[in-house]
Amino acid sequence: MRTTPSVDEPHAVVEHDLLDKVDDSNPRKLAHDEKNALVTPDGEEATDEEIQSLRHVADRIPFASWLVAGLSLTERFTYYGINSPFQNYVQNPPGDPVRPGGLGLGQARATNLNDGFQFIIYLSPVAWAIFADTKAGRYKTICIAVGVYLTGVIIIFATSTPAALHHNASLGGFLAGMITTGLGLGGLKACLPPFMVDQYTESKSIVKTLKSHERVVTDRALTTQSIYGVWYWYVWPNYKLSSIWDTNQVSIAFPVAWLCHSQINTNLVSQAAQMQTHGIPNDVFQNLSALTVILAMPLVQNLLYPLLRRLHIPHPPIYRITAGFFLQAGAMAYAAGVQKMIYNTGPCYDMPNKCLTPHSSPGPNHISVAIQIPAYVLDGLAGIFFYPTGQEYAYSKAPSSMKSLVQSILMVTVGLGAALAFALSPAYKDPTNTIMFATNWGAHIRWTGPQLMKQLPELNIFAMAMGTAGCITGTSTYLKSQKPSIKTLGVCNPVGDPIPGPRTLPLVEMCEFPWKTAVDAVENIGSVEAYRLSMLLSREGLICGPSSGMTLEGLFRFLSQAREAGTLHKYAEPGTGEVSCVFVCCDLPYQYIDGYYERLGEEDFPPIINKELIHLDTDEYSSAWELNSDDLPQFLHGDSAEAKGFVSWTTTPSQANRRDSKSTESQDSSLEIFDLRSAEDFQHGHVPGSISTPLAGLVETSGNPFESVTALEQQWKALKEKCATGEFSHLCAESSSDRFLLICYDGETSRLATAVMRARGINAYSVQGGAKRLGCLD
Repeated sequence: MRTTPSVDEPHAVVEHDLLDKVDDSNPRKLAHDEKNALVTPDGEEATDEEIQSLRHVADRIPFASWLVAGLSLTERFTYYGINSPFQNYVQNPPGDPVRPGGLGLGQARATNLNDGFQFIIYLSPVAWAIFADTKAGRYKTICIAVGVYLTGVIIIFATSTPAALHHNASLGGFLAGMITTGLGLGGLKACLPPFMVDQYTESKSIVKTLKSHERVVTDRALTTQSIYGVWYWYVWPNYKLSSIWDTNQVSIAFPVAWLCHSQINTNLVSQAAQMQTHGIPNDVFQNLSALTVILAMPLVQNLLYPLLRRLHIPHPPIYRITAGFFLQAGAMAYAAGVQKMIYNTGPCYDMPNKCLTPHSSPGPNHISVAIQIPAYVLDGLAGIFFYPTGQEYAYSKAPSSMKSLVQSILMVTVGLGAALAFALSPAYKDPTNTIMFATNWGAHIRWTGPQLMKQLPELNIFAMAMGTAGCITGTSTYLKSQKPSIKTLGVCNPVGDPIPGPRTLPLVEMCEFPWKTAVDAVENIGSVEAYRLSMLLSREGLICGPSSGMTLEGLFRFLSQAREAGTLHKYAEPGTGEVSCVFVCCDLPYQYIDGYYERLGEEDFPPIINKELIHLDTDEYSSAWELNSDDLPQFLHGDSAEAKGFVSWTTTPSQANRRDSKSTESQDSSLEIFDLRSAEDFQHGHVPGSISTPLAGLVETSGNPFESVTALEQQWKALKEKCATGEFSHLCAESSSDRFLLICYDGETSRLATAVMRARGINAYSVQGGAKRLGCLD
């Protein structure tokens, strides 16, 4: 690195003149002073001072690097063309009425083969890298790997034809082609990324002037980051990174990240097949992860990272990798929630595509595949942060003679992720698919059980509906480990009488959780009993769905049978003789509203009565007694000319309980108007001819009696007292009118007063919206 030359050197004068040409209005220009009179020309190596003071930017990516990126693009195009149908081709049989297929090996075997394919792809780079670094070089190795890759693709294509399927040659051909293709891909994985960066040969920091006249310094590290970003953008969504060569803590986490990421092309494809895809093939949706990368990668590279640098917010590789891990975990958590929603939706619930629909053929559950989209988006965003960052970091730390080897060793973490996927393969089937996306019963051992025991140490009987059996297994396992005397009751639904979520005992038998050691007894409860008790619980304030009602009904039946058999005392707490029971409310009723009306009768929907007001709420009410303000002129004036106009108001002084002295001559004589507002508000404005009959305690801020129990009780008592003392009766008796209109502030109290007076034989009406609607109040 050269240092700043002396100002006595001949070319210093030229550079001095250059300074004078710098735009004075540019805030980033270099000030010309006696201490620093030199500026390095564009295209030359920056000085130490310039490296420290000028902003660092990525250099221009060489054309050769773009050519390598184009090769990666064609490789990815081929890869996704054969890999996207893998899951369906292996899982489903040929002629499947719902989803396309070929080999019919089932979801677990299909996922295992796909994981094995990934294992080969990311384990073989080590051998390829040694070959490239010590023998052939990266270019020749890439050429050989492409040949092997294409050979495998041709084998897969040739053995997947209908003729090969008919002669049972497809499985052997698929395995041979998969291994050959995986080996070829391994060679490309080991050599393509470092070969792309090799095309950028500039090792020095160069000064350049941007169009904005800002002088900057090129940075090889930023350029490498940019190249790896372009490479990842070109290869589309996913595949498949490495980790940090010299940081063991980070590399340990990468296999788990790859395990999660591999679900996008395997089990999420199978998950999509369990939902309504609206005519779209279920293996198309995984490409949303790729689309997310294509759209978001330029934004991250060109907007987010430069913004962070300008704000001086550190974002080293470890930070970016960690952000990617969190996003990947979020994708899996969301996928687990989607799987639970599928299992909670009919018609097949937790056995999608395996039950008979009303059309007598298996079909997916009635839930849209659109809810899967966030999982793919989160996966794509996760890859943007942890995939190219790991490649960039590994390349920068590796010696020049070992870059392919370092890349390949990092690729092994992907293979380890595939190996972890093998361990989860027993869960790759219904109804235990939620385990893949979240640790099911283990989480309940860790969290649910300890919380129950901490809050309810006197617990004797634990009851819960049995769905995937993970919750009841984990919770009961912990409870029994702390208090062996606890009895666990599992509740199922009978065969042929489904309830959303729980399943029949024969289906529970298929679960591979150790639930039989955790559950002591099982009760079967029908859907009618479940929905009915759920309704009763909700009416009492415990809002819960049919699974919760089924659990409590099963607990009641179990306790009743124990009492009849004289064995209830066996479950009691020593010393107190009490039996403390806990049941889990595991669902809400809102998504099952139709089920309540389909299964329950009219007697299960009694009127809702406020127990606090039942002694007051004795008068009937009809909306026919409430007048709209638009109809009021006609009601007041009948067929007179005034009926075509608006209701008039007056502020003429009037004494309480006395008629306004300025009565409208055209007002219908058969009508009397009572104003229930305070005397002060009555004086402020009222309907001409009305009588002020203020209701005790009623002011503008009293509150809506139909929203406040206190206001309703207070006003109801005051109105009944007003009628009992004869005030209204006396006024009505004095009047020759046969109709009475009641006005209050907002119409609610007058509506209440109308019901009270009507119950006592007085022909009363109220105004909707009250004085506020009519304009008595400003």
